[in-house]
Amino acid sequence: MMKTGVYYIGDLCYVLGDVWDEICDWMYPKGGSSDSWRQGEYELSDGRRIANYRTKWGDGVYKSNIDTDHMVDSGTIGCIDTSNLKLSIDELIQLQKLGALVEFRGNFLTHGCDYKNDGIIRFGHVEISTED
Repeated sequence: MMKTGVYYIGDLCYVLGDVWDEICDWMYPKGGSSDSWRQGEYELSDGRRIANYRTKWGDGVYKSNIDTDHMVDSGTIGCIDTSNLKLSIDELIQLQKLGALVEFRGNFLTHGCDYKNDGIIRFGHVEISTED
């Protein structure tokens, strides 16, 4: 479960380049097959909490139910509390071109897509379809 706050929802490779190797090592364990790939909520070694999920079809631009576009270059969409990012207000505003900034007024659940069915990734009330 993720905590109350304002979150960036989008491809985390754009905002977590300093720890992207750690995220990839967690998601894709060395020697593991694609069946052993991990996704979900994760606490980084520096204490920041993220949620990160693979899209159904990899890279692209995916639409949400809140009318935002989410650019994807890592094959994943995730979320992180913006208070855990070292970005200026102007940089945060620019992030909206890549994903969305969403305020959650309470704790919320996250869920990855069902690869066989709908392809929807969920962050609380926000749903991103990765079907197309």
